[in-house]
Formats: sequence, structure tokens, C-alpha cells
Amino acid sequence: MVMNKLIAKLTLKDGYKNTKFLKVFTNEEAGTVSYSLTSGTGISFAISNMQCGWRGPLLPDNTYEYKNNRQLLSAVIEAVNGGVQEVEDSKLFV
Repeated sequence: MVMNKLIAKLTLKDGYKNTKFLKVFTNEEAGTVSYSLTSGTGISFAISNMQCGWRGPLLPDNTYEYKNNRQLLSAVIEAVNGGVQEVEDSKLFV
């Protein structure tokens, strides 16, 4: 059984300064990327609420295009900043 691995956590702020957290998971065997968006109190939100792709690139959905997790995280940050959220902080775990 292959598990998704948490590789990064980003702190986001919207235009009203509300804080949300985006967790980035990868599945190395399948080459997939998945996400979890929550508020500071643990309420889950749809990833589409970030409106990535509106002014910038879409969120990455596979790991094959990136040499390492740092490159993948950079692409995630670029996509998030192209939507209605701004990345305030990010932490790469692996």
C-alpha cells in the first residue's frame, strides 16, 4: 500500500488577511501530487477556492516534470500567487 507523503506546508493569506494552510503531498510511486487546504481552525476548503490558473499557472498535478521537491514547491508557490491567495511562508519537509 502506497501512502501519500507530506512534503511541504504553506501559509496563505487572502485579500482580507484570513490565514489558510496548504499541505502538499506526493505519491512517488504513482508520480501524483495532491493538496489539502484548511483554515487555522481546521475547516477544509476546496482547492478551487484559491483560483489558481486565473492569473498564473495551474497547480502541479504530477512529479515527473520536476527534478526535486524544491522545484515542485517553487511551482506550487508560483501557482498559488497567481490566484487569489498569497504565500506568506513555506516549509519544505523533504
